[in-house]
Amino acid sequence: MGRTFGAILHLTGLVSLIGCDGGTDISGPDVVATETGILVINEIMPGNDGTIADDHGEFDDWFEVFNTTDESVDIGGMYVADDTDLSIGEWWRIPDTDPSTTTIPPGGHLVLWADGQPDQGVLHVDFKLGASGESIGLVDADGETIVDTYAYPALASEVSYGRMPDGSDTWQTFDPATPGGDNSFVSPTLVINEFLADNDSTSYADEAGETEDWIEIYNTGSEAIDIGGMYVTDDLTEPTKTQIPSTDPGATTIQPGGFLVLWADGEPEQGVLHMDWKLSADGEEIGLVVTNGSGLVVVDAVTFDIQTEGVSQGRSSDGSGVWAFFDEPTPGGTNG
Repeated sequence: MGRTFGAILHLTGLVSLIGCDGGTDISGPDVVATETGILVINEIMPGNDGTIADDHGEFDDWFEVFNTTDESVDIGGMYVADDTDLSIGEWWRIPDTDPSTTTIPPGGHLVLWADGQPDQGVLHVDFKLGASGESIGLVDADGETIVDTYAYPALASEVSYGRMPDGSDTWQTFDPATPGGDNSFVSPTLVINEFLADNDSTSYADEAGETEDWIEIYNTGSEAIDIGGMYVTDDLTEPTKTQIPSTDPGATTIQPGGFLVLWADGEPEQGVLHMDWKLSADGEEIGLVVTNGSGLVVVDAVTFDIQTEGVSQGRSSDGSGVWAFFDEPTPGGTNG
């Protein structure tokens, strides 16, 4: 069972300030803390429009707490706020009813959702974060001990601000963000490169000889990447809709500069590259998602409109930001 921060304070007997490297004035709770960081606010993201989904499939503001120690720490009963000048009675108290959820393992990370929806679970707080910058504070369950506080600057959408490396005093922006994982995390160099939502009139067929909907993934990097264990979805509110099996790396590994075609045919029994849903020619979404610690990271996503039979839509040159329609689709090959 993890100990509370207060219990660790009692054992250490140290009384100097930690973690207030954001430069904010503290006029709320009294400042009493340890010499080195036990828990720190490690990463912050107020503009999460599609980076990581919570347990309800919603893309909400979040901040991450990092346990710097070699013992588990339960944050249940502690207080958080997005304005450290508030009196402690106005801070949000994290419920202490579910220690299995609120305990951070040694060297672990825990994401708290700043969505103003505390009814959604113990990790959801009653405030949202401001993209123009504000201060976040974490106070021990005694209502007096400031565990950490940080004032972050204005941040653009899909960009987080965090310590580099974890627990250090150096802060930087992260794009992509690293919720629930080490701040050295690097997102896979993969993009959704081309897709065909109505393949009835082409000759491109799967191994069963069927002309099905397909999605092409392109590896823009210099190292091979196995997409086994990643998720593919046609609905970003359900980011884990289909998990690509990790049982056949020979089939799911994409070489540097290589392509891999996934079949959106609703027939997963046909192989590891077959999804259990089909694409809609009336328009929808496609997302490639990976797990990162306690959350989900959208590696790439595209929203498309009505499609034409036999015409694919893809990046005008492989990996570029410009999309075009192809009367002659190029599945598994270079676009254009």
